[in-house]
Amino acid sequence: MDSVITNWENWIVGIFSSAIPMGVAILWGYAKLWRPYSKFQKMGVVKIFTNQKEAEQCIVEECQNSKKLRVFAMRGETFSDEENSTIAKEVQQRAKLKQLYLISSANDNEYLSQRAKLLEDPDLIDGVKKSISCLTRASKDHSNIELKLHKEDVRFRIILLDNYLFLSVIEDKRAKQTEILKISKNSSFYKTYSKIFDELWEKYPIVKTI
Repeated sequence: MDSVITNWENWIVGIFSSAIPMGVAILWGYAKLWRPYSKFQKMGVVKIFTNQKEAEQCIVEECQNSKKLRVFAMRGETFSDEENSTIAKEVQQRAKLKQLYLISSANDNEYLSQRAKLLEDPDLIDGVKKSISCLTRASKDHSNIELKLHKEDVRFRIILLDNYLFLSVIEDKRAKQTEILKISKNSSFYKTYSKIFDELWEKYPIVKTI
């Protein structure tokens, strides 16, 4: 059985490198299929949260235990809205936590309007602009925070910390509403998404002004 799990893992990781959205969908289906079995943990998934509210305290604790945070998201308000997000309140005050945020460009990301219609969220673009404004100010006030804006079609949200990856698929839901996989750093999935983030990060310039 162990060899079957290993083959599945290797096969899925291979798919991610060439067809990320399809790979994510397969992983998600596989996660749900194998959720009741401890064997699934061998793929690095240590917990499946129902939504962000359920995962919030765990994410906060991992931020406290980490030296670096990397986020790839569509809107990014989880880390920018200090008034309404416990996670944002936590990370904004952690001067020793290196923070890299890669969120959608509000002005030239062609996929945002499509996502707004799909999610029936007319405030999506304004929400992105608000996050950009908040994170830009934070990056000017704190040298440990950096912001870049991407033009990607966001199908999943990546939250990478020192020991864990928190992965959300947001095909037809907001990241707050969908299930979140907590994945160990020793897994192929963590290493793959870490590489994906780093490649995307190198693709875009740092935001220095609002």
